[in-house]
Amino acid sequence: AGMNNNGAQNQLETDNVVAKAFNDEIKILDDQQSDLYYKKAQMLIISNNFEESLDNAFKVIEISPERLEAYTLIGNIYMTAINRCSDIGEDQFSKKLVAIAAYKMYEKSQNNQKMNEAMMFFPTTDEIKNSGYSKSKSVDLNVCWVKEEITLLSKSD
Repeated sequence: AGMNNNGAQNQLETDNVVAKAFNDEIKILDDQQSDLYYKKAQMLIISNNFEESLDNAFKVIEISPERLEAYTLIGNIYMTAINRCSDIGEDQFSKKLVAIAAYKMYEKSQNNQKMNEAMMFFPTTDEIKNSGYSKSKSVDLNVCWVKEEITLLSKSD
């Protein structure tokens, strides 16, 4: 019985080594796939295809949540809506809500410079009140290519 147990132990160790090799290979493929989605997202921005670019950037995060630059990319795409989206037009409050959505993505990417840039667009507490909302209220934002649930923040926060 001792021999048999030893054989089972060796088989288990071999299986573990093989499983680890597969996992390493999967990780390499995930990284490659993540890179391709990221590059595709960047390319789609250049051709002003923001919604599809976002789809690809979110796939990067799905595959590789540790890739913080994907959150920055999403924040950047959100920020483009402020000036490039005809649906927003002159709706200043919507622009400010989009900036909050971008800020949240920059926060996830730990990009302080971009967080500060987005913060400059935040509404004031008065603007929030005048728009019929209250600070810290959750809002489903669906403007242009920005579809996020955000918590209202103001410039004074």
